[in-house]
Amino acid sequence: EALPLPRPARTAVFRALVKTAFADVYAYFFGSEGDAIKQRLRDALDAAGDGPLIVIGHSLGSVVAYDVLRESGRARDIPLLITIGCPLGVEEIQDLVARPLLVPAGVRQWRNVADGWDFVALDKTIRPEFAPADLTTDFLVDNASASHHGGLEYLASAPVTSAVAALLR
Repeated sequence: EALPLPRPARTAVFRALVKTAFADVYAYFFGSEGDAIKQRLRDALDAAGDGPLIVIGHSLGSVVAYDVLRESGRARDIPLLITIGCPLGVEEIQDLVARPLLVPAGVRQWRNVADGWDFVALDKTIRPEFAPADLTTDFLVDNASASHHGGLEYLASAPVTSAVAALLR
């Protein structure tokens, strides 16, 4: 919890902060772009078909993936969900996503990967907030990018590559 305030006050302060600092986050949560952003992912998932899918979300993309997978009218076959540089552990983000905090239906394994210095993933863990906790695992890695938030560096990390390789064998 970054803002030790009641939920409505946290949301108001968070809204003001992201409006000036993170235009994409503001557009998703408070502007008019949230539905369009989610629709792009829905379309991509639909185009991929019903087979097993590996879903990887970085930063705000991990929030979008979570929201879309949670709202789905059907459980998709997702043997692996990977979130990298993910802010879903932050209470101010949790206030704004699908509740209760659950592993999306159809997800068999959720790996959350964060760098200790990643400014977006302020809270590095999603476990045990997202139930059932036995489906989630948090990994702390060294993301050698300048901001410790680089997507390519996360994708090259062992918790990501080993899990994807294991499923592709």
